[in-house]
Amino acid sequence: MRFRAFAILFATLSFCVAPAWSADVQKGIAAYSIGNYEGAIAQWQPLAENGNAEGQFWLATLYSNGMGVPQSDEIALKWFRLAADQEHAGAQYNIGLMHANGWGLDMSVEEAKRWYQRAAENGSPEAQFSLGDMYDGGWGMERDYVQAYIWLSLAAAQDHSEATHRIKEIREKISADELTAAEQGVQTWMDKLEAKQAKKDTAYAYSTTD
Repeated sequence: MRFRAFAILFATLSFCVAPAWSADVQKGIAAYSIGNYEGAIAQWQPLAENGNAEGQFWLATLYSNGMGVPQSDEIALKWFRLAADQEHAGAQYNIGLMHANGWGLDMSVEEAKRWYQRAAENGSPEAQFSLGDMYDGGWGMERDYVQAYIWLSLAAAQDHSEATHRIKEIREKISADELTAAEQGVQTWMDKLEAKQAKKDTAYAYSTTD
């Protein structure tokens, strides 16, 4: 399986669509979880075609993995891009993954990093880990332990177990001043992500009263 359905959190929160759509997304996830892909498609296809980012993300995941439909990177990318344009972090991360592996796209470290960055800034722990990993290893960029520490810490805060292990390794590589800068950076991003989430929560609250 190329893409793990890691983004259950993203799939359970639909901030810019009607609440009824969120319920249908959940029905699709329930069907997906027991291998009923036809049932999942029946829920997600109409949502995707009507502009729901969660429906687009999950439909793309089926096409990328060939679950209940013929495997197609082209169709998967179409739906991932539409969801990504609505700032869906899971979709943005998967586009980065496609660039990183050359799945239906030219293999490009630079493009992978760009998409990981967007997804990381939207709260994806997988993207935060991948971005931190790139900075730690110097993959396609200059090695930067401070940035690596920041993004790995954000992923670890969302219970990414491998990120927690990597942070311990980085602590042994950086100076006290670099560690201070890194921890300040973590707090700055924590504040930004919390503010962004609060804005989404407010938008969702208003949508439920319409």
